[in-house]
Amino acid sequence: MPTAFFSYARADSAIVRIFAQHLRADGINVFLDTEFLKPGERFEKVILEKVRSADALVFFVSPSSLHSKWVETELLAFGDSSKKLIIPVLINGTRYGDLPLRLARYQGVVVGDGATIPEVASRLSNTLHAQVGSAAPPRLAELSPEAGQRGADLAASIAADIRAPAVDPRSVGNRVFLVHGHDHEFRDEVAGYLRNLKIEPVILSQVRGVARSLLDKFEALATQAIFAVVLMSPDDLGASRVQYGHERGRENALKYRARENVILELGFFYGRLGWDHVFIVQKPAQDPVPDFELPSDLAGALIVETADEVDWHDELAERLRDAKLIGPD
Repeated sequence: MPTAFFSYARADSAIVRIFAQHLRADGINVFLDTEFLKPGERFEKVILEKVRSADALVFFVSPSSLHSKWVETELLAFGDSSKKLIIPVLINGTRYGDLPLRLARYQGVVVGDGATIPEVASRLSNTLHAQVGSAAPPRLAELSPEAGQRGADLAASIAADIRAPAVDPRSVGNRVFLVHGHDHEFRDEVAGYLRNLKIEPVILSQVRGVARSLLDKFEALATQAIFAVVLMSPDDLGASRVQYGHERGRENALKYRARENVILELGFFYGRLGWDHVFIVQKPAQDPVPDFELPSDLAGALIVETADEVDWHDELAERLRDAKLIGPD
């Protein structure tokens, strides 16, 4: 029997209980905190155990729940497992644009605009049965095998919809993310080359209307990328505090560095995509002094300089071929 934990604000208890009744009638085991907590039990310990043991988290999004400390805690606890199903249910006039960062990546369902509670509850029930791998129980004994197959196909289709990303993949082309610093001329040169290869680069600052903040937008787009091109240009100057504080340090200790956002996003893509799907192009400074300092953890990573004898264009094209993003010559 599929198990679903209902995460909600107390102000929404009435509508949540109606959903629970519908899902239980369809063979879903629903966890409601007001039903399983016993006197003397630690509130946070029991709830988090139930959250983590459930197959799915049904997150009721409303103006009240968006400001609930416990709702956020339950979502964080459940989100530790990427294999579990998270379904936002938007109620009381809430829209997709109101979703918090951690929920924006999941397709949800909306109560209203013609979709009634029984209709949405039925859709959730079918999705949960399909996700867990069992067929939803028939309501009529005379249900034919053909009708049962159609129902299973519909449930599988709904499950695919629920798992679909919140951002339309068509809005990010073929999902090659271009990370850059302040050198926009360098950025545009690399972007132009990618377009010549029939790849439309995803440039964060040039994508409109995807999310409410820069961090929201980055996560929504970056989590769909399958390859990243990272441009390191000498935008900043920095030094070790120990070296800078030495009597022979000061300005002599300063070195060129890439922008902090470039290093942060590079680490994100290395962790998400792996070394073979991240390509770094370094543009050296025009002046030979000071040096260009790279993070020490990048020792051994393949970094192509624009001044290298090996043309970065050829190296990038080869890596894209290996990733099957472009065809052979």
